[in-house]
Amino acid sequence: MNIYLASSIRGSPSNRELIQLLIAIIEKENIGKIINKNAYFSTSLTDGFIYNRDIQWIKESDIILAEVSTPSLGVGYEICYSEYLKKKVICIYQEKTNLSAMIKGNPNLIKIPYLKITNADSQIFSILKEKIKSV
Repeated sequence: MNIYLASSIRGSPSNRELIQLLIAIIEKENIGKIINKNAYFSTSLTDGFIYNRDIQWIKESDIILAEVSTPSLGVGYEICYSEYLKKKVICIYQEKTNLSAMIKGNPNLIKIPYLKITNADSQIFSILKEKIKSV
C-alpha cells in the first residue's frame, strides 16, 4: 500500500519532527509504504521540480495521509487534487485545531483527531490501519 504523506513544511518547520515520527511508526506498524518519506528532508530543489515530483507521487499512491493541523495552501491543493483523482484521503489533526470548514465539512474525507502523536500512541495507528485496510 503506497501512502503519500502531506504536511505543512514551509509554514511550520517544526512539523519535521512530527513527520519523522509518523513515518517511523507507520513503517514499524507495517501500515504501508510512505513513498515520499525522503522529500521532507531534501534541499536545493526548484519549486517546479517539487511540484512535478509530488504530483507524480500522488498519482502513484493508494492513499493520501494529510496532517492538517497547520493550515497550508500546498496541503489543501494536494487534498483537492487527490480527490479529483478519486484517491482515498485521510486527514489527521490535533483535537484542539480550529479545522477548516472545507476539510471538516467534506464528506469525502476521513478525519481522525488526535491528542498527541507519540511512539506509545497506538490508538491513531489502529484507526489508520482499519481505514487503510478498507481501501
